Amino acid sequence: MTISANDFKLVFGTILSCLGVFWGYRRYSLKVGMRLRGGYGTTSTVACEESFVSRVVLENLKDRPVTIYGIYLRVGYNIYIVIEDFADKPLTLKAFETYQNDYDPIDYYSVGTSRIAVGKFLGSRKLKKRLVVSTSDGKYTVRQLVRRWDPVYDFFRNHMTSIVHPMRSVYKGKAYGSNTLYLVELTFEDGSEQIVPIFPRDNEVKRFWNLRLTAKSLESKEELEALLLNAKSRLAAKTIVVHDLQASRDERFEQQEQHTVKARPTTALEYYVLGYILTRLSNWRMRQENKKLAKQHQQSLHSAITPKTKLRITIIASIVGLVIPVWLLLHMGDAGFGPVRYLFTGRAFADRPLVTGGALDQWGLHKELFIFLVSAGVMGPFISLVRLINVNSPRIVRTIFSSTSLTLLVHPLSIITIFTYDVSRYILHMGVTRMRLAGLGVAVISYFVLWLFARWVCLAGLRAVK
Repeated sequence: MTISANDFKLVFGTILSCLGVFWGYRRYSLKVGMRLRGGYGTTSTVACEESFVSRVVLENLKDRPVTIYGIYLRVGYNIYIVIEDFADKPLTLKAFETYQNDYDPIDYYSVGTSRIAVGKFLGSRKLKKRLVVSTSDGKYTVRQLVRRWDPVYDFFRNHMTSIVHPMRSVYKGKAYGSNTLYLVELTFEDGSEQIVPIFPRDNEVKRFWNLRLTAKSLESKEELEALLLNAKSRLAAKTIVVHDLQASRDERFEQQEQHTVKARPTTALEYYVLGYILTRLSNWRMRQENKKLAKQHQQSLHSAITPKTKLRITIIASIVGLVIPVWLLLHMGDAGFGPVRYLFTGRAFADRPLVTGGALDQWGLHKELFIFLVSAGVMGPFISLVRLINVNSPRIVRTIFSSTSLTLLVHPLSIITIFTYDVSRYILHMGVTRMRLAGLGVAVISYFVLWLFARWVCLAGLRAVK
């Protein structure tokens, strides 16, 4: 297949035509309609109670001006906060122009004649917020945000990022470098002014056309001022004012560290790998420090409560913690205080039939084990809670609650005793099997666990408070 010159011309012409159509459409789209993008910033400060919109940025993306009568922030779907009103003098945003304005703190928000609190909604991420602009074409909702970048974002992602700010000494709109010692402000008869910077070695050059400075005059502001005032007629100046720029600089920068940090550009490997690891480690340390500070703050709040108040709260909580399991036992029917009475009256050791099935609607081995597990599961957490909250209570209080807690342990101890007796009787009459020995092993382990738990509870009443 061969391509002739006419085919090449046809393809090339088609491409140029498509590009022309696309270019024409792009130019047409810039002239038609309206397209704005923008952003806003909110601030919470000690100057006012409510949060407020502190900055707004609007950018016109069309090649035609836009007339704006007002800028609003819509919170949710029904609240419009007035940011700026241009009703008296509309704002004309020219083609591809950007408008930015900063706003000061507020007194309060109002709707009609009533005061309304809406500042708390500005920081909520659950509510949808949009900038809404009143224009000559009607209501326009800004949906596209200004993608503003700041190196601070990179710093929080990687702490090896350094943001270096140039510091300047500015006087009347002009900055003077770090080598400037003094500023000589001359005012002449015609009202004109001249500011002359004085440097450390100006005694070697002729700074003024008819006056040479001396080394002594550069030692202090007073010496320089005296020299210039004596030569006032030669300088043809009406007034002469000397500003000690070095002293002003030292006063303004006294909070800064005096030693100079040596800058060192890093490699890509150091920045992206080592910086990532060190940043994660730094964030983890900061979280640990914040937790420690939060704990100290919590302890300081607790320390504000008097010891008597603490003791009263502890006693009330302990009583509630022991009354709840007693109340549960009273409402457990025959599984409540029934087994305790059954054991201490001796009826548990009477000649009675053994039920070994898994049904829980009649008294048997499975029901005894089930009641024991429920009893231990209910008693254990409440008794442990009472024991822990009384760690720093007086000894008499700990002894009372330890004794009461041991009394409650009579219930699971009665159940496991009845279960042990029935399993032993079952083995004696029916012989030994693995399951029967396992039941006996469960009983022995349960006795041991109850003994350890009771010992732990008793130690709370015996030990001395640190």
